[in-house]
Amino acid sequence: MGLLCFATNFIFSTEKWSFTKQTIYHFFTTYMGYTSLVVFEDWCPLNLNMDDVLHVTLLANLFNYGFNYITFVS
Repeated sequence: MGLLCFATNFIFSTEKWSFTKQTIYHFFTTYMGYTSLVVFEDWCPLNLNMDDVLHVTLLANLFNYGFNYITFVS
């Protein structure tokens, strides 16, 4: 898990990409990485309601986007 966080940090160090592109790449990289980790480690069952998973994921990433925008862009 720490390695995934370390690796995704490099997405935001690519200065030629826009902030929106960095956020989209970060979202998909962390989503796929953490989903794979959760399934592989059996941390939660595979029969979850995907609507709930999607809502939580989108809310967390909107919060992350807003926090990063306020912190680094303005």
